[in-house]
Amino acid sequence: MPPLGSTPEDIDFSALCHSDTSNSDRPNQPSTSAQSNSNSSRGKNTPPSHSTGTADTVCKFYRKGLCRYGRSGDKCKYRHPNVCTKLMNHGPTSERGCKLGNQCRFLHPLLCESSVASLKCLDTDCKKKTHQRYQKAKT
Repeated sequence: MPPLGSTPEDIDFSALCHSDTSNSDRPNQPSTSAQSNSNSSRGKNTPPSHSTGTADTVCKFYRKGLCRYGRSGDKCKYRHPNVCTKLMNHGPTSERGCKLGNQCRFLHPLLCESSVASLKCLDTDCKKKTHQRYQKAKT
């Protein structure tokens, strides 16, 4: 079985994405190709919040439910694909759950293990923001 949080990375999404050629000093804004070439390796010109990548790379913070641009990711230069509803509603092991793993065209976010095992998370300070069926203990 593929690990939780797997997503298809081999699909070419570059044809589906629109690039913005405006220059911006703000982090996570689409930049010109000259800027992206100068930031091709992680260094001091790379914003500390997101690693370098392209519009066809899934935002690592979105996968954890922590992207500052939210679910839509309108201003994030990384992809924010739709979440797999089968996985979120039924989990990865249930008969009705999603077992496609890397073959699924939707995002399989990193899930809290407690919410997968017992359908609720009892840890009020849980660092994993994505819970199956969105159940989290009340504070």
